[in-house]
Amino acid sequence: MGCCMASMATNMMENAYAQQGQIAAQAAQQPRQLATGDTLVPMNYITGEYPSVYPSWFNQQQITTQTWTQLIQALNQVTMPALAQSKANSLNMVNDAMKPTLNVNTAMNRNMQYQATQMQIQQQLIEATDRILLSYNQQLFQPMGLQATSSYSAYATMHAQGGYAYGGMAPQIGIMIKKTQQPQVVYVVQQGQQAPVQQQPVQVVQVQAQPQAQPPMGTEGPPAYTAQ
Repeated sequence: MGCCMASMATNMMENAYAQQGQIAAQAAQQPRQLATGDTLVPMNYITGEYPSVYPSWFNQQQITTQTWTQLIQALNQVTMPALAQSKANSLNMVNDAMKPTLNVNTAMNRNMQYQATQMQIQQQLIEATDRILLSYNQQLFQPMGLQATSSYSAYATMHAQGGYAYGGMAPQIGIMIKKTQQPQVVYVVQQGQQAPVQQQPVQVVQVQAQPQAQPPMGTEGPPAYTAQ
């Protein structure tokens, strides 16, 4: 009986994933330009996949399709395995919770372990994504007046509330590329150690005053005096 209940719960969870997966796929088909001028790159919150469609308005910033494809591939290599682990962990948690052979204390301990694993997966996802965005911000976006940030905190909140599994409305989850006030010009300055300034001794030279020249004879001027 317990095995049947666990199997039924797992099947219900799988069906919920499948239904929400269709909705998530439609919402994450392509990047969207918002009214603020910012760009939302939505993530499929079931599979973790980012859309490969190139945002045509990035032509103004001279971001090539090749560079964009490399960014999306780098993100998918992080997000898709992480969300697959998250899904497997959630299914195992539901399956264990339906086993009648577990006593209350054991069930609670295992549930806490599953929750800790889920938090660890989410933290690793955030850190890995931030490393990718930091690199692209420094080398690509910031010199063009753009800044890319992730909105995975909304995913963590939704997951904690069971929103994706029970038909909850998903918030905007993915990457937000915002415009800054002006493009940032990056200067590379090589700083060398400044040599200490040594004070040179000042040499005082005494100069004898030359006697004043006498005006030539026959010219106007004060009378000349000679010492007696």
